[in-house]
Parts: sequence; C-alpha cells; structure tokens
Amino acid sequence: NSQRVAVPKTFSQYLHTGEYHRYLARLIRDLGGEENVVTLPSLSAQEVAEELKRAEIFCLPSLCENSPNSLGEAMLMGVPCIATDVGGTETILKKDEQGLLVPSGDPAILSHSIDRLFSNPSLAESFARAGRFEAERRYAPERVVQQLLDAYESVLKVVCR
Repeated sequence: NSQRVAVPKTFSQYLHTGEYHRYLARLIRDLGGEENVVTLPSLSAQEVAEELKRAEIFCLPSLCENSPNSLGEAMLMGVPCIATDVGGTETILKKDEQGLLVPSGDPAILSHSIDRLFSNPSLAESFARAGRFEAERRYAPERVVQQLLDAYESVLKVVCR
C-alpha cells in the first residue's frame, strides 16, 4: 500500500516540485531567520526588475558561479552589489570600484561588507552608479550582437579552412 513518489530527474524539475522551497524554508526556520528572510515565488522578468528597483543591496554569496546573470541584472538596475569572488564574478564586477567582492564561505566578511554598504550610503551610491555604467556598456544590445557575430565568424574560419 505504498505510494510511489516521482523523483525529479533534473535540478529544474527539483526546483519546480517545491522541495527546494520547503528545504530553504526549513533551513531558515532552523537557523532562526524567519523574521529576517522573505522568500519570493517564481517571478516574471518584469517582477524581478521591480524587486531589484526596491532593493537596497544585491548580495550574491555563491560558492560556485560561472557568469552570473543575476549580478549583471542587479548592476543594470543600479543596485549596489556584493558578490563572492568565485568563478567569473570578478570579470563582471570590478572589486572596490563597482561593488564588493568577498571570499566565498566567509560569513563574517560577508556580513561586514553588507554592514559597510548600509552604513555608508555614498559608497553604496558610488558602486551603484559605476556598476550600472559598466552593465549598460557590457550588455548593450549592439555590443552583444557584435560579440555573437564575432564568435560565429571565428568558428567559420576554423571550419571552412
């Protein structure tokens, strides 16, 4: 009389089953963070933009990243950013110029950095402006199209030798 539970095969399926959300809710509760952490449901692109407009700081405390779109999106929206110095984050955010990069897995330095931005609004605003300027340059549609065309051109040069 046992019921069979469908096990998600991909990470995306795992997220959409609600198990990941329940895991995070349990972790927040167990760590006593219920009064300080707000979780959001899946959001549309427009809703993400609206949330970023309301944000005072964007924090990406990843252990592993490649090229985090969320960091670029926050910078584009003019949100002061803090990210861990993993993977490709340092190619997106220039340390101490466009935001703060902190070591991964060091909550003391991360919390100090968050406090630093909250206690120094002019520094946060400076990072927000510089980050937005860089993101507008980096993600300008004409630049992205040209990079894509250049990539295809270089592949064609190799293939059509």
